[in-house]
Amino acid sequence: MPVVLTLSLAITLSACTNKETQPIEASGIIETTDVNLSAKAVGTVISLRVREGDQVRRGDTLAVIDPADLKLQAEQLQAGVDLSKAQYDLLRNGSRSEDVAQASEGVSQAKATLDNAKDDFDRYEKLYKSGSVAEKQFADVKTHYEVAQRQYGGLQSGYQKLRRGSRSEDLAAAKARLTQSEAILRATQKKISDCYLTSPAQGIITKRAVEEGEFVSTGAQMLTVSKTETVKLKIYVAEDELGKVKVGQNASLKIDTFKDKRYSGKVTYISPAAEFTPKNVQTKDDRVKLVFEVQVEVHNPQGELKSGLTAEATLDAAGSLAEKK
Repeated sequence: MPVVLTLSLAITLSACTNKETQPIEASGIIETTDVNLSAKAVGTVISLRVREGDQVRRGDTLAVIDPADLKLQAEQLQAGVDLSKAQYDLLRNGSRSEDVAQASEGVSQAKATLDNAKDDFDRYEKLYKSGSVAEKQFADVKTHYEVAQRQYGGLQSGYQKLRRGSRSEDLAAAKARLTQSEAILRATQKKISDCYLTSPAQGIITKRAVEEGEFVSTGAQMLTVSKTETVKLKIYVAEDELGKVKVGQNASLKIDTFKDKRYSGKVTYISPAAEFTPKNVQTKDDRVKLVFEVQVEVHNPQGELKSGLTAEATLDAAGSLAEKK
């Protein structure tokens, strides 16, 4: 009797172990991720380089919106940047020695003119007081003297400024003008870049919503790219098998087109809530079962896995159990 019980228990344990380590197999439909590409600029579509069904790579230019007006603006703004930079560099680097020497010479000449004007003023003032010259003559000499004073003062101030260099406030203002000019130029260059619509991923053009010559506004849909670098397969796992499925778990796929080829994938999503089996499952009995959606992501560099294909997935349950231990 003990021998019979032991044998029965061993058979039961073996059956349970085989069931726990048995791979999970399920079928599903391959899906791709669609990316809708919209216009980032306003203008006329002057080039549309793809048609529906064309395969594209990441970074390929798919369409061009006329950037001519923006390029003209960029040229004007570049000229403004160059001018602002020249003014900033002049203030930052200070005056050249020849400019200082020239200013010094101008001050010396103005001083000599002022001295002569002062001598004339002093002499005519005495003559005017003695009644030897007319008031008009004295007024003219006085005006000449005052003009010479102002000229000398202005040249002397300019000379001292050249010697001292630019004030920190002037330098900061020039730097701010340069920074502002460069920022406006970069914004315009970004708008020019936005005129060139590029593919964000390897994929297939599944929709072309515009034609060459059409005027588009910002946000208008232009193209749809179905990404093919990676695809996903949705399968449904019964409640009693859910414990054998983990995010990151390895999976293998096969499709009818290439019967002898296997594709590697990983579980990326497990639904947190149960649902009834979708209607596209074959039998009515299966459709009334509660199941959990599981998504498997598959690398697809050659683009052999197409959207809508049926695939068979096998999940390694033994690997999941090893993680538990």
